[in-house]
Amino acid sequence: MYSCDGVTTDTSIIEKLMNKLLHDLLHILESELNPEEQIKIEERQINALNWERVDRLPLVVTFPYPKSNPFQPLPHHEIFANPEKMLYNELVHAFETSILLHSKINDDLPFTIRANFGTSNRAP
Repeated sequence: MYSCDGVTTDTSIIEKLMNKLLHDLLHILESELNPEEQIKIEERQINALNWERVDRLPLVVTFPYPKSNPFQPLPHHEIFANPEKMLYNELVHAFETSILLHSKINDDLPFTIRANFGTSNRAP
């Protein structure tokens, strides 16, 4: 059971909604995926990092995420206990970039995701 603002909800309902949301997002991304373009982006990034000739400098755009987009990032503190939420956020808006909005921006963002458990600092 999950309780928020005094309303108790069965966690299976929340999981089903999250899975549906993630499914819809993945369907959109799959329909927009251009493998040939991603190969060019990867090659451009690798060549630039190796100081080799490139057709143009790679461009990755960072930006505040638009509030008008129907897929909004979830609160960061919720992702650590839920792999679906973590994946969702990585696809929607991670580190001020967005795989979801790539087709609208047309930057050179390589499609990468990671398990985002934050970072830790430890004193010696």
